[in-house]
Amino acid sequence: INVEVRLPFDEAASAAAGWQGDSFQLYASDDGDFLMALVWQWDNQQNRIEFELAANRYLQEKYPELNDSIAETLCRSNELQSACLLSNENQSLLVSSTQNDLLSAAIPLYADFQ
Repeated sequence: INVEVRLPFDEAASAAAGWQGDSFQLYASDDGDFLMALVWQWDNQQNRIEFELAANRYLQEKYPELNDSIAETLCRSNELQSACLLSNENQSLLVSSTQNDLLSAAIPLYADFQ
């Protein structure tokens, strides 16, 4: 089941203010499992916080269950995958995977985020 979740346009546009760019890494296995890491760069900490407020709202809808079995950070899950949102001063990081063990192994690799 793939349920599309979107924020209202005005909320998404406001959350994107101050965006300086992004990057992502995607790793996939032959059996369909994946790990994806997205990093957003912000002009300042206030822009990052505004984005993360909207991102958390989005994540709560897409991933309705809290998942505390993945590292020591706030992660959420649905029936298909899990995702964790972390940050540092001017960056946001979303790590998502179909396998909790992959997610748990990947998060320590991003030590600059908490």
